[in-house]
Amino acid sequence: MYKLLIVTSAFNAENTINETLKSTKILCDKNSNIVHLVKDALSNDKTIEIVKKYPHVKLVSSSDKGIFDGFNQGALFTNWDFIYFLNADDVLTKIGVERLDWISNYGDKNIVYCYSVVIVKGNQKKIFYNSKKITLFKILTGYMPPHPGMITGKNAFLLFDAKLKVSGDYKFFLEIYHKKNKFYYGKDIITEMKEGGNSQTFKGRILSFKEDAEALSIFYGKYAGNIAALFKKIRGFVKWYLI
Repeated sequence: MYKLLIVTSAFNAENTINETLKSTKILCDKNSNIVHLVKDALSNDKTIEIVKKYPHVKLVSSSDKGIFDGFNQGALFTNWDFIYFLNADDVLTKIGVERLDWISNYGDKNIVYCYSVVIVKGNQKKIFYNSKKITLFKILTGYMPPHPGMITGKNAFLLFDAKLKVSGDYKFFLEIYHKKNKFYYGKDIITEMKEGGNSQTFKGRILSFKEDAEALSIFYGKYAGNIAALFKKIRGFVKWYLI
């Protein structure tokens, strides 16, 4: 069996983190090789108090420079063979429990496992983000894999660029993709996310476009990078508001 680490980067997440931790309890109780670690950024609400109620969760509370720095600190805290990043307002689904358990038993450390996710908007509308085979054409026309559906093998892993505030996960994907890593694509919905986060505010959308374009430009040049970032925003707008 392989060690699988679930990392949650949290700061003042008292309104959502309880459901997140509850969703991983069965998995961690069933499989002792799976650990859920919460990297808390010195929350001043009840986040730490809530985390301490769950014996299956390891808590690390220290300062960091944002969510991606928190993910990096969590990834470096202990040894693991697979890593999965679960946000403090995400919930692991029942099928997600099954898939992570399977990877811990039979996974390949050279593979990035990509599954589907849904986002629940305030009006309970669920927006489905399907895991599809990644191609260069899809990237350049704005497609992005559902990052909260990615479980990364040790041999494919890279740290996040902690300087980025919104698009660190997107650059993380691009770097992994350009390392010519192997990807597995599954249709199962392993994560349910809540509407919100920095990328969903007006300011966040502007910043994410800038950071997306910068990340894409590293691999495809400034012109193609800006066009691909624009397509990415259009895709997101259509999916979020028109479908």
